[in-house]
Amino acid sequence: MPDQIADVYAIEQAISTLQTYVMDHQGKWPDGWNDLRESFVKVFAAGQNTNSFDEVQRRVRIDFTPANSEAAATLAKEAIIFELTSGRDVCLTSDLPNIRLLQFLQRYNNALKTGRPLQGGAPGIEYPDHPKSYRHPVPDAGWNDL
Repeated sequence: MPDQIADVYAIEQAISTLQTYVMDHQGKWPDGWNDLRESFVKVFAAGQNTNSFDEVQRRVRIDFTPANSEAAATLAKEAIIFELTSGRDVCLTSDLPNIRLLQFLQRYNNALKTGRPLQGGAPGIEYPDHPKSYRHPVPDAGWNDL
């Protein structure tokens, strides 16, 4: 696979993995790549034309300093918390990866605060009209502690 295409796949895989991790851990931000392995396998278990977990880790830099999704969203407004190690700006959509991640974090944090299901834009998020849609569990309590 050409290097630039592998970068595109890596950034998309990393975004999906981060989103899945945040949703599955009620807003907790991962402490490091080891925290993301299970989420990666969950999303890309039998994927074709994708990078391995180790390859994504080699290609993508993530700032693991935020404690939770709110802190990550705040930091993402001011700094690059997510980028390719190659320095390339490549992605499958018109929005750069940090903007997409910030938008997801804002929607997720809003869903936690309102108790409404998160909708649209990421794997595992509810698409109400889709027959295979499901609601990601929003914690009943504790969102004030984020």
